Amino acid sequence: DESEENIKTVLETSLSTQYYAFGGGTVSGSDQANSLSQAHRDAAFTLNFNLTGNFYEKIFPKMYDLSDKTKFPPIFGSNHAGFLTTGPLKEDWTKPCPWEWTFKER
Repeated sequence: DESEENIKTVLETSLSTQYYAFGGGTVSGSDQANSLSQAHRDAAFTLNFNLTGNFYEKIFPKMYDLSDKTKFPPIFGSNHAGFLTTGPLKEDWTKPCPWEWTFKER
């Protein structure tokens, strides 16, 4: 079954850390003073991925429509991307940017 294969791929590619801060009331609970996005409200948990592994080849294309090369999908939260975080190659979004490249080459 395709969905079972997808889950297996996600679990193999994700790091061991998960973030379970979203409780059952997250979808509808609010004190009218928060700024949670709909994505945060709908999510059950957050996974961290090893971006040098199979993420760009196997998971990224299933998560987003990559056909329009003028619209790169929002995969990094600006407050969560580390200084060594790299995205995919500009020419091929299913290949990770090599770690050994200098900042200028990236």
